[in-house]
Amino acid sequence: GTKIEGGRPGVTVDAGEIVGDGFFGIAKLATRRATGERVVIKLQKIDQRMANEELDELQVLAGLGSHPNIVRFLGTVTCNQKIALVTGYCARGSLDKLHSQFDMCTDECFARVALDVCNGVGYLHERRVIHRDIACRNLFMEGNGRVVLGDFGLARKLDQQRISTVEKDVYKCHQGIFPRMWAAPESLESSVFYYESDVYMMAVAFWEILSGGKRPDVLHRRAMDKKENMLPVMELVPLELRLGRRILMQCLKIDHAARPRAKDVAGALSEWKSKLSRASKSGSAEIIFRKSSPTQSYSNSPYDSLPQEVPYDNKPTGELVYAAADS
Repeated sequence: GTKIEGGRPGVTVDAGEIVGDGFFGIAKLATRRATGERVVIKLQKIDQRMANEELDELQVLAGLGSHPNIVRFLGTVTCNQKIALVTGYCARGSLDKLHSQFDMCTDECFARVALDVCNGVGYLHERRVIHRDIACRNLFMEGNGRVVLGDFGLARKLDQQRISTVEKDVYKCHQGIFPRMWAAPESLESSVFYYESDVYMMAVAFWEILSGGKRPDVLHRRAMDKKENMLPVMELVPLELRLGRRILMQCLKIDHAARPRAKDVAGALSEWKSKLSRASKSGSAEIIFRKSSPTQSYSNSPYDSLPQEVPYDNKPTGELVYAAADS
């Protein structure tokens, strides 16, 4: 492995295999020599613009604090005189590699995965951060089944104006580098990003799961045409996946103002899980969205608006286990 110096004397990691290769950087599995802990280091690719992107990611991660559905930021190391980010290691990897290994589509399993994602995205929005790159490739599963949001190379804080224009809760991008296949209609048309633009991308990631890992070309065409017709989108999602289909219908609306916010979806999923735990085996539970006021803005207030975490089973291998919500 490659010996990489850390921020304190004697702190080193051994970098090993590549576990991710993105537009701005390469992720390598590494081990801290002092503790044996497995971590991931993200090495920037050689280009000044990409160095700026990594600096943006560092600024966002450093200011986020800790949340169970956000990848752990552990600090930085230097490699060949370049800064590399160090984050927690997720044993099961990114969701785009798991479609054939686990059934994440059934209502109960999908609700657990979706709630994790919504909690993570909602936490970002409470801190006025827009992710701008939500996709299955950037959603990672820990060994206990918990899903965390990672890769903050395109994330921006709404008071950050070095390369873009910010107006209230809108981020205007002057450099058009973002994943267009997953992007919301308003982002494709005008390079603007709202909190609800993240919700749209989140729903595209959910569609990836529900369709069994298909590429979202049909969603991209719909977003480009700005048509509300959902039939081509839903044709690839089985009818029996009622919960997932209902969420897609709400979150993939063309008008960003008509979409729920991430915390609204989290609240609806949490309520649905509680109803399901009380229902008989032959019964069913409907999901109900309670949308926040359209004039409500997120602030930097302490984050306490999302449902409490449900304890996870800590099995490191085998089938995914999702704990039932409390009655």
